Amino acid sequence: MDEKKNFEVLIVGGGFGGLASAIACARQGLSVTLIERTGGPSPYGDAIGFAPNTSRIAFRWGIGDQMWERSAQGRYFNIRDGKTGKVVFREDHALQVVRFGWTSLPGHRAYYQGLFWDLAVSLGIKIRTNAKVVSYVEGGDTDLHVILESGEKISADVCVMAILFRVPPLESIMVASIQVILAADGIKSRAKKIVLGFDDPPRSSGYAIYRAFTTAEALRDDPETAHLCDGCPHTWIGEDQHTLLCTFGGPGNVTHMSFALTHKDTADAIESWNFPASIDDALEYIAEGWDPVLKKAIAKFPSCIDWKLSWRDPLPRWVSQNGRITLLGDAAHPFLPTSAQGGSQAMEDGATLGICLALSEKSPEGVRLALKVFQELRYDRVAEIQQSGLRQVRFLSFFPLRQMSDTQLLLCLYLLSIFYQLDKWHHADTSKDTNLGLASSAYYDHDAEFHALESFETAARKVLNNPSFSLGPDVLEQARVRIEGDSPYAKGASEDRKASWYGPEYEIPEHDRPFVTLTIIACAKTRGHPNAK
Repeated sequence: MDEKKNFEVLIVGGGFGGLASAIACARQGLSVTLIERTGGPSPYGDAIGFAPNTSRIAFRWGIGDQMWERSAQGRYFNIRDGKTGKVVFREDHALQVVRFGWTSLPGHRAYYQGLFWDLAVSLGIKIRTNAKVVSYVEGGDTDLHVILESGEKISADVCVMAILFRVPPLESIMVASIQVILAADGIKSRAKKIVLGFDDPPRSSGYAIYRAFTTAEALRDDPETAHLCDGCPHTWIGEDQHTLLCTFGGPGNVTHMSFALTHKDTADAIESWNFPASIDDALEYIAEGWDPVLKKAIAKFPSCIDWKLSWRDPLPRWVSQNGRITLLGDAAHPFLPTSAQGGSQAMEDGATLGICLALSEKSPEGVRLALKVFQELRYDRVAEIQQSGLRQVRFLSFFPLRQMSDTQLLLCLYLLSIFYQLDKWHHADTSKDTNLGLASSAYYDHDAEFHALESFETAARKVLNNPSFSLGPDVLEQARVRIEGDSPYAKGASEDRKASWYGPEYEIPEHDRPFVTLTIIACAKTRGHPNAK
């Protein structure tokens, strides 16, 4: 479309939210420039997961298969008593695939970010690295720019010298006519002040995480820990702490492992949010009397970092007063890891923005409508999922399982089942109920691109207070065609592909069998699960 030629989307931040925004916009035919303060994708980081609500987008974008090859492919999710190590709750991953049609993709953060980055480059997105934005300026319809730490101003018709990562160097990047700025610059975003009119520093959640990622040979070669090399997440829970250990690859073919030990923390949130730590530091936080197998597994990591879990209550708005700058990802809504949705919600932001900008007029007023609709479509959903992470970290750290009687433990498991919504599975009318998943199906049974496409007109009528607003069918159809592209996953995953994701059942070692078996497979049978017996 000719109107897109002089329409430039400027994105600040090359994390998952920024890259997803860039990719979604480029797939809709928009011109995109991305500014990243570092030299490229970070080689550091441990585990991150993309649940079915966004794994479907990754497969459609052509990177899902590569992500799966390096993901945790084990079939079961296990919660263990922190003291005894005994499995007290187990979820069959196959049920998730059957229920939602897609697998989750828990894997290595750095590898996944590299895939997003390479996809952005392949789509022709202009990337400026080693460029730290220190301020945003927005005035009327004509003045929209950012200022770098070097003093350089990037605005309309500015020639930007750039070194691109993983692509041949170009002489320059021409930012032709910036119409919108998407600020994906993290929890300490510089854009917040222009959006809110005041500084809004994060506050401490009261927790921090020791976390690390390394190869899995030492875990696999020790007979006492080898059973944990099954490609499954294992979480030990107890009072005021819980620890997640995850191995990556399939059973018998695990290559890497990560851990995340959540512990109480009282330091101020404005301090540096992560710093190097020793494994001995982490081991000291594992409570006296906890499962010695857990301690042995954590001791096999060579080093770790201590990562502060900062928190922010939902912001009153994400879009600036003038309407052409928006926050997204952690800049708008930082997540605790216990929500298991931080990366997914940043990706949903990006996917939604790409559609909203594609469907709007390529003018300042069109941008204002696009960003208003973006906030309208995303705000309530994000706030609910954001709060779920805070509820879960408190839940997982509450129960002193070792001190419970059998009756109390059963009550604990019942409460856990409510949290995981298993009670709804047992009493659901599958023809009517949609709130049935591990997380609510409102979390997982959601496609941000198609939701934005199908809901744009309704949301626009609301924010404009104009019940007659509508888009031409050609505009909607063109966006739909671009969403689907030529992907073999455009209409969903094949049954054969789904079966390859959840694999065969396998026997749980005797010492790992749950004290109480929640009827996961029985629930699956009611839905025609092919492996339910």
